Amino acid sequence: MKRALEPTDASTMRRHQSTLVAEIAIAFPVTIVLWLGVYYFLPPLGGMDDLPARFVLALKCCCIAILFCFRTGIEAVAHERLRSPAIDPLSGYETRRLTMNLRYLQNTLEQLILFVPGLFALAF
Repeated sequence: MKRALEPTDASTMRRHQSTLVAEIAIAFPVTIVLWLGVYYFLPPLGGMDDLPARFVLALKCCCIAILFCFRTGIEAVAHERLRSPAIDPLSGYETRRLTMNLRYLQNTLEQLILFVPGLFALAF
């Protein structure tokens, strides 16, 4: 049975939510400016008239995204497992940090399932 939020829990959650909203409010205009800057000031890539060249570029972009996103998460999980009884994944031992890193990897995989086909569709 779920327990009701205590006053300190509710105030903490409201503080976290307001911090998150403030961060989004700051990140949104910065992201728009960056995208517009890339769109208007980045010169077109040469040799992108051929379909195979666009597919190769899409594949390279996928490899870079996978390398940077998964490498850090896998390394964090491996490091956490090597330093705890979680080295045996069937033991049921999970620290809060390990759980967060595992969820990061799961979320990244879910996003990748949409990213890769979408990128190849744009290359087509």
